Amino acid sequence: YILATAGLRFLTPRQQKQLLEDLFNDIVRDYKFLIEKTHFQVISGELEGIYSWIAINYVLGRFQNDISESKSKTDDHRKLNSQGRQSTVGVL
Repeated sequence: YILATAGLRFLTPRQQKQLLEDLFNDIVRDYKFLIEKTHFQVISGELEGIYSWIAINYVLGRFQNDISESKSKTDDHRKLNSQGRQSTVGVL
């Protein structure tokens, strides 16, 4: 799956569609992946934030089944993406 985020949300829907179609066509031409056009989409800022939260918690080991091994940090951990005009902050 290709889930485009903040930078692509600033494009018009037509521009987004064209870019994702071009990317799909390039991948199909150059690789033998089993993919469909529906696997390429621009996601909302809310969904981007949710995925960031999941990724951060996974990396920090917060999804472990054994509570005694889970990390008990109380500090906020934030993931900032300053590459685009918009930032998504995941607070733990």
